[in-house]
Amino acid sequence: MTSTLCLGRRLGREGERMREDDVWAVTVDGSGDGNVVRARGELDLACKDALWGALQAARRDDRDLMLDLSGVSFLDSTALNVMLRVLAVQRTVGQELVLLSPSIAVRQVIAVAGLDAVLAVDDSQAGSAWAPNPSQASHESP
Repeated sequence: MTSTLCLGRRLGREGERMREDDVWAVTVDGSGDGNVVRARGELDLACKDALWGALQAARRDDRDLMLDLSGVSFLDSTALNVMLRVLAVQRTVGQELVLLSPSIAVRQVIAVAGLDAVLAVDDSQAGSAWAPNPSQASHESP
């Protein structure tokens, strides 16, 4: 079962055409053995509460939490902060937050923030069903 938790639209100037990235969405896909949160568009201050809510709703203490970023074109420090807060919660129960297929632009933001060694990335699962073996993710423990 997939449920869209939040769908938003950025405000533009009057008469300005909407771009595809002006619409963002955060959904939870619980169709497999676990949950994958899928995000698209731009993740910033406008959607931080939706992102936090979706990640909290999808959390399970018995496995890593997957955040599919393959449809995200931009994220800012607000979204990074949400990810770090969720990662901290995950680690209290011995689990990780795994980012699925972030774009080059998103990877650059993560790297510039110095978080590429902290946030786990897995390019093999984006858009697919939940993989039963979360250890496939290429992440290191601190």
